[in-house]
Amino acid sequence: MTLLSDGGNIVRFHIGDDWRPAGIGFAALPGGPGQGWSKRDRDSESLTIDAATGTAWVGFEYWNAVGRYAAGADGTLLARFEGMVRPRAMREWPDNGGPESMVRLRDGRFVVLSETARPRVRTSAGGVGRGTGRRGLFFAGDPLTARGVGFTYVPPVGFSPVDVAELPDGRLIVLNRAFAAPFAFSNAVTVIESGAIRAGAVVRGREIARLAAPLVHDNFEGIAVVREGDDTVVWIVSDDNETALERTLLLKFRLEG
Repeated sequence: MTLLSDGGNIVRFHIGDDWRPAGIGFAALPGGPGQGWSKRDRDSESLTIDAATGTAWVGFEYWNAVGRYAAGADGTLLARFEGMVRPRAMREWPDNGGPESMVRLRDGRFVVLSETARPRVRTSAGGVGRGTGRRGLFFAGDPLTARGVGFTYVPPVGFSPVDVAELPDGRLIVLNRAFAAPFAFSNAVTVIESGAIRAGAVVRGREIARLAAPLVHDNFEGIAVVREGDDTVVWIVSDDNETALERTLLLKFRLEG
């Protein structure tokens, strides 16, 4: 397992049949947009990996930037910083609502979703307002060299996208999060059909699961997909934000149907 916190902290470990982490190791993200130790210097909110080369891309929310990292000679992920870009299309995204979700598709294209940036829409009175969707970018290749084109993702009502991954059949699985006062998180998991995302598209996913009370629920904001034999396995991780009211949980699911 390799996990990256939203403060640029890397955690590595293995899980055996006893479900206990072993070989635990920690590291700091080697390079990024800032130079200090505050969260905004390493506000690393999204991570995607090219499994063939070990190259990884990290989305930095406060900076609305994407950084690229090479693997080490031994295959260790996030070993060397290679460069960073602040795409023009992300410059208007909120400081705390930028590239929260990012995935590199197997064919080399990238999808990035903003957590809170809403698209401009024409109102019935002829003015300009904000839609209910979230702004997304679709890159034909590496965001450090390719130009992103815009589209809109519409999450379930009351939710915002917090991570995205690709399923084996090419569909996208999106983790969406909601917060309700006084202090309760819930998540909706949606699936976007393959090929639905393109320039100017308005995309809605089909909801397949919801994590809310009385089920296990927390501040889940990371999702990953792997294959185990014939099974498609979905991992979901939460962030405790260093508070007593939240937990860091790692959940494993098998996708059926």
